[in-house]
Amino acid sequence: MKSATAVIAGLILSVPLVASAQTPSATPPSAPPTENVRAATTTASGTTGLWFVPTAEVLQHKKWSVSLYRTNFDDGQGFTDMSSFPVTFAVGVGRRAELYGNVATIVRIDRDSRPLFFASSPAGDDKGTGGGIVVDYPLVKDGWTGSRFGDIRVGGKVSVLGLSTSPYAVAVRAQVKLPTGDDDKGASTGKTDFLVDGIVSGYGRVAELSGYGGVIFRGSPDNFDLTNGLRWGFGAAFPQRYSHGFRITAEIFGEKYFDDTITAPSNFVAADGSIAPITTDVKSPIVTSLGLTWQSPKGVFVGVAGS
Repeated sequence: MKSATAVIAGLILSVPLVASAQTPSATPPSAPPTENVRAATTTASGTTGLWFVPTAEVLQHKKWSVSLYRTNFDDGQGFTDMSSFPVTFAVGVGRRAELYGNVATIVRIDRDSRPLFFASSPAGDDKGTGGGIVVDYPLVKDGWTGSRFGDIRVGGKVSVLGLSTSPYAVAVRAQVKLPTGDDDKGASTGKTDFLVDGIVSGYGRVAELSGYGGVIFRGSPDNFDLTNGLRWGFGAAFPQRYSHGFRITAEIFGEKYFDDTITAPSNFVAADGSIAPITTDVKSPIVTSLGLTWQSPKGVFVGVAGS
């Protein structure tokens, strides 16, 4: 079974301000308009959003964000612990678009099963756990990869409905994974991935809500056959605010794999001499996350979340 166990964010330096232009009725006609600015944060992928769930809003033109995350996920296959330390960045382009990226500066993968590969789970019937390969890191064949450089992901998000003056918005985003990671040690598949998502979000006096759905297309290493999948997620942040302070985020997200099994070549051998099973059963992940974020009036924010 695949699940996320913890997510921790470090100090995040950013200027991700989403403006909502409103003129109070008490303002004299000769006075300049007053602009209420809503606080915004980045996701671990780099785009504007909550923690993992993006929102449909985009950064203002030429506004930018930079952040540092530490993410950690577990996968039942090989009892594999996967940590990444991505640096993210984003910039607003025009009124409706945002470009963003994510550089996995360090990837660390710890595979605890002994032997490293085996044909079935210890219980013998628990789909999703066992000694097979992992969907996103199938090339891992040692108990510990050490600290390795990971992949670079770049993307763009375009607002197709609703502006910053509207309490709701609809957007589409596209992202590509560039296989820059150390595939010899398993920190990358060595192949390109693509994803496309549709996003709907809105905010009221109490909370900011967002949801997304899309498809990911994974590139498979030579002689491997991975799976594509349907991505989805929903999230909420309380309170919705125009000022600095604390807020709580709650999310549920996951992926429905299109295939229940993935395959490895018959001669894929681990460092301890064990051979990966040709067929690995996989279980579609569903992850819940609860986080707390504090943001200063200048846009610097720091947070922590557990899953």
